[in-house]
Amino acid sequence: MPVLIEKSAFAPAGKEDGLRLLVTRFKPFGLGKKDWHLWLADLAPSKALVKGFLAGTMSWKDFAARYKKEIAGQKSLLRTLRFLSGEGRPITLLCACDTPDRCHRRLLRDAIEKA
Repeated sequence: MPVLIEKSAFAPAGKEDGLRLLVTRFKPFGLGKKDWHLWLADLAPSKALVKGFLAGTMSWKDFAARYKKEIAGQKSLLRTLRFLSGEGRPITLLCACDTPDRCHRRLLRDAIEKA
């Protein structure tokens, strides 16, 4: 079973984090390369999707459906992450969202687990 962890990018790194992946479209203010191992902006929601959701013109349900379509084209990368996390090396998905139940990193975790 893949070992996938979700965290705020602002949370301190822990020994259990393993490979820390920043999965945001934009670099969070105040953070630097020391806070993550790899920045995978291609796994973040598009600029238009982020803008619509943050502006309140899109429901969470619509955001989730559209984001799932966006990352459907990243199957190779999703499978690679699933393989790596299944080898016993934890992968931590980092995003600046402070509401984990309405953050794309949860949707991304699900997509990686199903890849």
